Amino acid sequence: MTSLADALPPEIAAQVHPDWRTNEAGYRSVRDNLFKSHFGQWICFADGTVVVSCSRPVVVLRDARKTARHP
Repeated sequence: MTSLADALPPEIAAQVHPDWRTNEAGYRSVRDNLFKSHFGQWICFADGTVVVSCSRPVVVLRDARKTARHP
């Protein structure tokens, strides 16, 4: 499956950090299980695990930035 970043204009896609692409692939491989374990929540996924989860997307976005990862 292609990355969401591949749909961006090439000059923008080139700026996407490689870790983001790795985390995206990892997320896709466990997505079905995450739907079961985090139903109704927004998540931040990085390095093979959920690092932030909440029912409020703005909280997840804020806290995801604090992780200094590329979720």
